[in-house]
Amino acid sequence: DGLIGDGSTVAVRSSATGEDASDASFAGQHQTVLNVPTLEAAREAVATCLASLHAESATAYRYLATADDQAAMAVVVQRMVDAVAAGVAFTDDPTGRHPGHIVVEAVAGPGELLVSGLAQAENNVLTREGHLVERESPGEPVLTDRQAIEVAAAARACAELFGSEQDIEYAFDRDGVLWLLQSRPITTTAPAADSAATGWASEFDTPTGPDELWTSANIQEVLPGLLTPLSMSTGTRSSQAAFVRGYQRLGLIARDESPPWIAFFYNRAFLNVGTTRMLGARALGASGDGVEIQFLGGEATADLPSEPLRKRARFMAGSLVPLGRLLFGARTRTERFEREVRQAERKRLTLATGDCSDAALRSLLLSGEEISGRAFAHHLHISGLASAAYTNLERLLRTRLGDERSESAIPTLLTGLKNVESARIGIDIWNLSRVALNTGIGPALRDDSVDPRSEALPPEWRAAYRSFLRAHGHRGMREMEASTRTWRSDPSPVIAAVRGYLDLPVEQSPLATLERQETARLALTEDLRR
Repeated sequence: DGLIGDGSTVAVRSSATGEDASDASFAGQHQTVLNVPTLEAAREAVATCLASLHAESATAYRYLATADDQAAMAVVVQRMVDAVAAGVAFTDDPTGRHPGHIVVEAVAGPGELLVSGLAQAENNVLTREGHLVERESPGEPVLTDRQAIEVAAAARACAELFGSEQDIEYAFDRDGVLWLLQSRPITTTAPAADSAATGWASEFDTPTGPDELWTSANIQEVLPGLLTPLSMSTGTRSSQAAFVRGYQRLGLIARDESPPWIAFFYNRAFLNVGTTRMLGARALGASGDGVEIQFLGGEATADLPSEPLRKRARFMAGSLVPLGRLLFGARTRTERFEREVRQAERKRLTLATGDCSDAALRSLLLSGEEISGRAFAHHLHISGLASAAYTNLERLLRTRLGDERSESAIPTLLTGLKNVESARIGIDIWNLSRVALNTGIGPALRDDSVDPRSEALPPEWRAAYRSFLRAHGHRGMREMEASTRTWRSDPSPVIAAVRGYLDLPVEQSPLATLERQETARLALTEDLRR
C-alpha cells in the first residue's frame, strides 16, 4: 500500500530462480508490468508475472539454456521512476569493439523504449577510469558527460561488488538522481576486434581449449558451406542442449556433465572427436574407435585420452534399462514426434508472421527450437540404434559370407526401401512428371513459361502439386541453413527436377530403380535364410 497513491505508480517485475545467471540471462522471457496505478491492478500484475514462469517462450528458453526443471518465481514491486533518461550499461563491451571499456547506452524517457527496440540508443564509451572517449547519438545528446561518467562509476561498483562483469539497467529521474534498477552478469562477450594481435575471429566462434579436437566430417553433409549468424546462434543452443540431454536420458552422460559436441568456427560447423569417442566407449557393445570410424570416417584418433575402464563400466551398466526402453519404444516415440511436428508446422503456417510482434516472433522461434531440440535428441537416439544394427549386421555377414562378399551384400540389404523419406521424394517428383505429361503442361514446364502454382493449370496438376508440397514443401537445398528458401516458397528446384524426368524412360525412373533394388534385396534375404 505504501508504494501506491498520490499519483505514484509501481513496477511489478518477475524474478525467477536461475534467472540472470552468467550463462543464461532470461532477459525478456518473464513478464514485467510497468506504471501500475492501483492495488487491484498490482494484484493482477503479480498474477501475470507468476504465470509467465510457464509461458511457452520461457519454458523453451529454460529447456535450451539450463538444466533447471524445478524453477520457481518471486515477484518484486518497485516504485516507478519518472525517468527523463534511462538505459543499460555494460562494464565490458559485449560487441568486442572496445574491449576493457564501459559502454553506456541511453534513450530519452523510460528504458523500456530501449529494451523493446522501439528507440535507437545513444552510445557512450568510457575507460574503466571513467574518461568518456566516444559518443554516438542519433540526435540531441541524451546524457551529459557527467551523467555518463556517473553511470559508468555505478556499473563499475556493481562489478566489484558481485565479482564479475555486469549488465545494469538505470534511470535518471526529473531531479537528476540516478537509480539503479537491475544488475546481472554479462552472458555474452565477443572476441576482441584487434585482428593484428589475435587474428580474425567471429563473435559466433565457439570457445574451445587447446586439447579439444574438432572435425567437419559427417556434419558438413548436413550443414555444408558457410552458415549465417541466425543458423549458428539458434543451432548452437538447440543442438548442444539436445545432444547433452538426450544422452543424459540414456545414461551415457552424467547429470553434471555437459561435454562439447557441436561448434562453429569461421562460419562452419564442426563435431567434437573426443566426445564422440567417449560416447562410443561408454556404450555397451561399442567402442570409441568403432564409433569414430563409422560416424566420422577415416582412421581412429589414437592419441586422444580415454576414460578408465571402471568409469566406463558404470555408464554401461546404468544405460542398460534406458537403452532397452528406447529400443522397444522407438517406433511409438517416432510416430508421436511426427504428429507433434506436423501439428506445430500446421500452426506455424496459419500465422501471418509479417503481422506478428517482436515478442510473438521470439516466442515462435523459441518454441520451434524447443520442439526441434527434442526431436533432434530422438533423431540421435534412433541414429544410434541404426548404427548398432548396422554394426551387428556387418559382423553377422562377415561370419556368414566372409569379408569380400559381405561388402557387396550390405548395400543390397539396405536399398530398395520405398517408404524411406529420401526415396519418397524422388518417387513423388517422378509422379509429378507423369501428371505433367498426362495433363499436357510438359512443354510449358520445359521452357519455364508457366508458374507451377498458377490456378489456370489443370486441376489434376494443381492437386498433385499441392499434395507434393504438403509432404515435402519444407525441404530445400542446404535445408538446415536458416536463410535457405524452402520448396514451398521457391518451387524452381522441384520444377527443374520434374523437367529432367519428362523425357526419362520409365525403366530408368526412381520407382523402377527402387523396384529392381527391392527384388535384389528380397532375393538375397531369402538366400541368407536358407
